[in-house]
Amino acid sequence: MTRSNPTRRRSPARKTEISPRAVILAGIGAVSLGRKQAQAKLGQAEAIARQTRDQAESFVRQARAQVETALAPVLVKLGVKRAPAKRKARAKRTTARSRKRA
Repeated sequence: MTRSNPTRRRSPARKTEISPRAVILAGIGAVSLGRKQAQAKLGQAEAIARQTRDQAESFVRQARAQVETALAPVLVKLGVKRAPAKRKARAKRTTARSRKRA
């Protein structure tokens, strides 16, 4: 004997009615969520831009220093820039202990 499976009748799908109130509330929620996400992304973009600017300024300072040191002898020979003044060696100061011993 075979078993027979009773067939179940599907109930018709219930249609949910969309009310104007539900549409308005969903729109407000979407706008609020979009605004919050935009503010978060703007904050991230600002931090990235600040970091990039700092890196660029650091790179420019380093490059400028390297170029100035490399070109300094050439500019001195051309007479565009004066030779850097040589520093005089300072006499060592005697400490209080060595003064007492002498």
